[in-house]
This record gives sequence, C-alpha cells and structure tokens, in this order.
Amino acid sequence: MKLPLGMGEMPFLDHLEELRRVLMDSLIAIGVGMLVTWSLSGWVLEYLIASTMPAGVPVIFLGPAEAFSARIKVALTTGVLLVLPFVLWRIWRFIVPGLLKEERDLVLPLVVASCALFYVGGAFGLLVLVPVIMNILLSFGTASMVPNIAVGQLLTFILRLVLACGTIFELPLVTTALALAGLVTGRNLLAWWRHAVVAIFVVAAVVTPGDGPSLLVLAIPMIALYFLSVGLAFLVEGRGRRRAQVPPIVPPAASGAAGAVPRPAGAAPPPAREEAGASPPREDP
Repeated sequence: MKLPLGMGEMPFLDHLEELRRVLMDSLIAIGVGMLVTWSLSGWVLEYLIASTMPAGVPVIFLGPAEAFSARIKVALTTGVLLVLPFVLWRIWRFIVPGLLKEERDLVLPLVVASCALFYVGGAFGLLVLVPVIMNILLSFGTASMVPNIAVGQLLTFILRLVLACGTIFELPLVTTALALAGLVTGRNLLAWWRHAVVAIFVVAAVVTPGDGPSLLVLAIPMIALYFLSVGLAFLVEGRGRRRAQVPPIVPPAASGAAGAVPRPAGAAPPPAREEAGASPPREDP
C-alpha cells in the first residue's frame, strides 16, 4: 500500500480503495481455488465419507440437487483452504503500513504460523475427533433404527467440527501476540490455569455433543495448547528483558577529536588536560 508523496498518512478514501482491492483479490483467489478443487470434489467427498463413517453405514442424498450442492460445498471449502495463505498475506499487507519496523518483521512468521496451526487443528478434527464422535453417536441405534446419513447433514457436521478445531489451535499464536503487545504475561496465564481449564471444558462441551469420550478428545489437546501458550509468553518476556538489559553506547561529541572511542553511559569523564602555555598554579608561602 503506497503512501502519497509528501504525506505521512494515507487519506481515508485511499484506505477504503486499498481495502476494496484486498477484498477483490481475496474473492478472485477463492474463485480460482474453487475452480481448481472442483475437479477433485468427488474424490474429496469419497475420502471424507471413508475417513469419518464406520464401514457399512450408507451415505445418501435426499433430493435431486443435494449431491450437486454437496460437491459445491466441498469445492468451496477446499478452495478456501488452498488459497488461505495468500488471503492472510494480502490482509497483512493491508495492515503493515500502520506498523512499526519491528512489528513488520513478524508479518511473515505470523502468516506461516497461523496457516500451519489452522491446518494442524483441522486435520486433528477430521482424522481424530470426527470419527470418535461419529462412532459414539451411531452406537445409540437399535436393531430397528439403522443409520442412513444424508450427505448434506454429514458435511455440515464435519465442517463445523473441523473449523472449530482449526480456530481453537490458533490459541498459542493469539497468546503470543497478546504477550508481545504487553496485554498478558506468562505469570498471569499460569495463575489463571484453573479458570482456563474450566473454560476449555465448557468450549469442548459446546463444540462436541457433550459426551465424555469426545469431550476429552478435544479438551486434552486444548489444555496442552494452553500450557504451550504459557511457555511462549514466558519466552517472549525473557527476550524482552534481555533486550532491555543491553547498555546504550553514548556517541562521541561532534566537537571531539576524530577517532575518539565511544564512552559507555555512566562512565566518569577523563581528567581535563592543561592548556598549552598555561602557567601552573602558584603556591602561597
């Protein structure tokens, strides 16, 4: 985002124009990603069914357009996941001009870390959490109640859990950003661990159906992520203290001799030299 020449800040209308470009670039990227993943949507749909449903449980569609809608939903979701790094990078580029140089250096690591954590969380939800919950829920059937799962309902169920897990796994990144901003400290987070565990179980109960096994499957990684966030906050504080302990160096005075060695701050000044030709002080008899 270029600033106008001779101005330190971008006018408000230019901000809106740049925001419009960010939104358009993101939408175009999502459209391209959707076109790329449409050809793979059938294979992805088969993989989702095979990896989340028990063997022998049929997945059906109840209307003429439901199968087509399911493939559209799969293509859109996978297309967004495919271009997510570009979208985040474009958003960060919009924010960068208002940041300090030290903050700008964090843009690329934050984008990479946010994408990696979201992908890991989504994979955990798809490969671990969803199969556990599905087996538990289907076990409540009887001899007269056999499951016939509609593909639209199955995709909604899977996407809700996968997106929730991906968002939850961003906790270490959010905590690190808050620690860098000075809003939280590692000592505070460690003191609040009991409250955090209670909140984690509440969130896990909301995301999952609330039964014991699936709640624990989600709550245990969340607790581990919280204590990882505590360690990252202490690490950020330690780096900040080490930077604060570096003593500043006082530059030589402009009127000093060339090649003068800089003197550390707080050091005593050297003794004054006698002027050439000056007579020594007389001693009284």
